[in-house]
Amino acid sequence: MIRGFYIDNFKSLVDFRLPPAPHELQQFVCLVGLNGAGKTTVLQALDFLAHMAIGQLDAWLALREWKKGDLTSRFLKRQNVAFRVDFELPPLGRVVWEGAFNTNQLRCTRERVTVGEVAVLNIADQKLHAHTSSGEDQAVRVYDLPGLQFEGSVLSIL
Repeated sequence: MIRGFYIDNFKSLVDFRLPPAPHELQQFVCLVGLNGAGKTTVLQALDFLAHMAIGQLDAWLALREWKKGDLTSRFLKRQNVAFRVDFELPPLGRVVWEGAFNTNQLRCTRERVTVGEVAVLNIADQKLHAHTSSGEDQAVRVYDLPGLQFEGSVLSIL
């Protein structure tokens, strides 16, 4: 279940949080607002993240007849979309997926998945840092990713 959602620089959503801190989303959420307030854009942002996770952004953009430049806010001159999604996933508990999506490359250039307090997956500077654990032994393995081709999130190829 999604407990919280943050996105920055996606269409008209700049530094947007759902729900506003310090609250959490409940099982039923109703978006209410005037025409043009951004209700549909919030749903598009959630759909964008879902397609990013499975690596189908080219098809998603084509279906909407959007270009890469349509993803970011017209008010900012940045090409990255920052995001964070907080989940509650029994039996793991709290899981957070966050990162930065580069609209020119159509992929995340920075990503982190945290379970509880442990960053189990961290991608930055073309390196994958994976937290491993077997019994009492815990370690972080580092893998070089230069040349690795993927669309959206690295989660799409794992």
